[in-house]
Amino acid sequence: MEHISRIFILFSGRFPSEKAAALFVSLSAHAFADHAPVCVVVPRRFGAAKGGVDYFDIAPHVQVVYLPTFDLFYVPILRRIAFPVHTLVFSLMCFVYLLWKRRAGCVAFANELGPALVSSCVIPTVFEAHDFPERSLFLYRIMFKRLRAILATNIWKEGALANRFPELAGKIVMERNGVDVEKFSTFRSIKECRSKLGLDPDAQVVVYTGHLYGWKGIDTALAAAARMPQVQYLFVGGSAEELTNMNKYGTASNVRFVGQVPHDQVPLWQGAADVLLLPNTAQEDISAQYTSPMKLFEYMASARPIVASDIPSVREIIDEECAFMYEPDDAQDLVRAVTQVLDEPNEAGRRGLIARKRAEYHSWTRRAARLLKRI
Repeated sequence: MEHISRIFILFSGRFPSEKAAALFVSLSAHAFADHAPVCVVVPRRFGAAKGGVDYFDIAPHVQVVYLPTFDLFYVPILRRIAFPVHTLVFSLMCFVYLLWKRRAGCVAFANELGPALVSSCVIPTVFEAHDFPERSLFLYRIMFKRLRAILATNIWKEGALANRFPELAGKIVMERNGVDVEKFSTFRSIKECRSKLGLDPDAQVVVYTGHLYGWKGIDTALAAAARMPQVQYLFVGGSAEELTNMNKYGTASNVRFVGQVPHDQVPLWQGAADVLLLPNTAQEDISAQYTSPMKLFEYMASARPIVASDIPSVREIIDEECAFMYEPDDAQDLVRAVTQVLDEPNEAGRRGLIARKRAEYHSWTRRAARLLKRI
């Protein structure tokens, strides 16, 4: 591509927020800013969180622009139409804004159909396919014809897009999600991390960080915890609603739901772990096929032993050389893998260091450079 004069990132969700998608936008913008000025274009919505803006405080070439929209999500009687109305209005506002701000060398990134479709009518646009298109295929085909590139975030999605949309030959770029390697390498001592968090320095600790959605496999993790009362399981993250849903599993003495913490504290919790757990289910495509979990790259950068379910979306990133794999949705096999880590600390440490080395390839900085070069 010719010299890039400005990068627009279009995102229709709340921003900043506790959601992984908003964090992805923050980290991408920060990395892209090493190559060109970045403008993050988002709707002005209620409920934007305070966390997450710190990335922009240290990235002088990133600007955040809030466009007006109809935020109906908090009006109960209008909630059913809130999403389509919001998407339509935000997409139209993006169209007007880009018409006004476009210059030679501009490029846009978007991961939703509406904003990407209108953007592709104004400036060169890259569509980031975080999910696989299942609906509105007619609109997707229109958009795909106009795009500069389609970014697939894992190998499965790259192949599936090529099979369903053969006209995309030459436009599909595969680049996985990334990690702030330095941030997750800050806390090297387990004792130091546990001291800061007030955790037992001698306990055996398994840590999960992230949301508590059903496809994350939390039920399997809790079933494994029930079989290992001598091991403490910490679940860091989850909205108030998700935490309430966890009540149906009961409360075990060795299980603690920490709740949401600021993202800059996540490395501390991961650094306190004997085991970092990724228990994604194999029963839903979003888990087994679509995802490119940022959490996994953060685990890798932490240099702590990883126990992960053996599903395609995970297997293409890690294997037995750098992690401990178990049969997905099988609590007893998860117990086996966690026990192996705790019983073989030298081998577990060795694999953790290999994972840390692999994580360097997936840094946000390297990812941005590769991606901009390829488009």
